[in-house]
Amino acid sequence: LELAGNLVAASLDISGDIDVDGTTNLDIVDIDGAVNMATTALVTGVLTTTAATVFNGGFASNAASTITTADNLDTLSLISTDADAAQGPNLRMYRNSGSPADNDVLGIIEFEGRNDNSQDVVYAQVGAQAIDVSDGSEDTNYFINTIVAGTLRNRINARPTEVVINDDSIDVDFRVESDNLTHALFVNGADGAVGIGATAIGTGLNIKSKGNGYTDGALSLTDVDSDTRSYLTHVNGIFAISIGDGAGDGITMSNAGAVTVANGLTLTDGNVVVAA
Repeated sequence: LELAGNLVAASLDISGDIDVDGTTNLDIVDIDGAVNMATTALVTGVLTTTAATVFNGGFASNAASTITTADNLDTLSLISTDADAAQGPNLRMYRNSGSPADNDVLGIIEFEGRNDNSQDVVYAQVGAQAIDVSDGSEDTNYFINTIVAGTLRNRINARPTEVVINDDSIDVDFRVESDNLTHALFVNGADGAVGIGATAIGTGLNIKSKGNGYTDGALSLTDVDSDTRSYLTHVNGIFAISIGDGAGDGITMSNAGAVTVANGLTLTDGNVVVAA
């Protein structure tokens, strides 16, 4: 059948191939089998699929894209089946600026949710900033922000010359926990006092020994090539500076005002006694 003009039909059933050289305008297309397109497919409307779509050649999107799920499955998975020792899978965040400048923010990962007033809230951010874009001397700042009392605040900055914690000066404590101490290192956010091994601290630097004895001194200086050490401690009302390993070795000052040098000079209430 060869038609030189228009064909108007209520229905058309073709069991063979169709070769169309011109434009085909179809209002609705229902295809039961596979579709093989050798050139570009242009879809000006919404493309909806009811099953998973597989792209064997990858895809590129030139506009913002959204992936939505109604459950707690992994919304996006990046999978690498490469068997060598190189890194993979890789997530690349690339700011391809035509005029890069110092302090450009390179990208941000946001953790966003809702509050109890049905408002969208950014609860945390992780990002990077190009501090210096000069060729050969590039610098960056890696930062972590979290929301505190309704305001997004900077918590950690990894700058080129320093690592800063609490750069926004909020009233928050800094605490490092060890295996047996909850406050191995502690900075009080309210007054800036620093504690080492101390939970309740006063102003300035506070050091607390891990045990109750002279040999468990709060401050110990250990010889680099032996176990011999000097320590500074305060035990049961007695302040002591000890040189060596044994209790009482060195200089001891008590509340009575006595100063004792073991095996040597003893000074008590102004009297000097030289040991034999």
